Amino acid sequence: MDKFRSELLEALQRLAESPAEQEAYLRKLDVGIDELALEYDDLFHLVDAKFRTGELGASEREALSTLSKVLDDMSGPKNADLWTTDALQHRDEWREVRRLAGKALAVINRVSAAT
Repeated sequence: MDKFRSELLEALQRLAESPAEQEAYLRKLDVGIDELALEYDDLFHLVDAKFRTGELGASEREALSTLSKVLDDMSGPKNADLWTTDALQHRDEWREVRRLAGKALAVINRVSAAT
């Protein structure tokens, strides 16, 4: 497995984890909740290039893009209330992030298993 795919799977796994696991990870790094999205976003910038070279398929690209859009929609000063520990635990937006991250993991694992 190449470095990009390995790091992508790790970022997706963190986004799919329970709020308690996410909080423990963030405490260990001593960073804010936005780190979860920032780690993913750093990798997402490479998705189109990986798609063009055939390293990612259309279904993987779609799942990753959907997750990215949700995180983008949660960003910005008007959504500061979504980037708190309470929101991470209780808000539907974070439940949706976890669901979409889990779906993206499943798509990537399914494609990897088929190749």
